[in-house]
Amino acid sequence: MSEEDAKADIMDKIERLYSIVNRARFYRDVAMESEWSNLMKEVESLRVEMKLAADEVEKLADDLDEYYISGSSAYGETDPLTHWADIIYQRLFKT
Repeated sequence: MSEEDAKADIMDKIERLYSIVNRARFYRDVAMESEWSNLMKEVESLRVEMKLAADEVEKLADDLDEYYISGSSAYGETDPLTHWADIIYQRLFKT
């Protein structure tokens, strides 16, 4: 798999993780424990697969929230999706 293909796959997984985290946050806020618990199992699975720490998952989701809402990135000219894809790629493929 080329680096470009690998990063595209990672970006898809990041978007999936982001979506699940936001749904889990909603269920936590409305006290729907069972739904929250099920989603957190998915979050954990993706977190481990992408070699992220638990606090990094929250940071990633917050970064994407900020970017999608305000259009600003804490990473200068680099959008958060690319920033996190680069980090995960480095961890997975040790380049």
